[in-house]
Amino acid sequence: MKKKQLFEKLAILFDVKETELKPDLFLKNIHSMDSLKHMELISLVEKIKKKNISAREIKQLKKIKDVIKISNIK
Repeated sequence: MKKKQLFEKLAILFDVKETELKPDLFLKNIHSMDSLKHMELISLVEKIKKKNISAREIKQLKKIKDVIKISNIK
């Protein structure tokens, strides 16, 4: 998956415009972010990686760039 495709999926997940998503954006600052969206984000990352992610990796998801890094997107 390419970065552009990830941003498209994240925009749909968070119900925001793609242009609002920047690598340094804190996930907690996304207006629609709640516990359910967090679980959906984890599910999305696991689908991209095709494996489960650990609790340690989940804790590291603070910014959009962390999602990019953990998803191994270039």
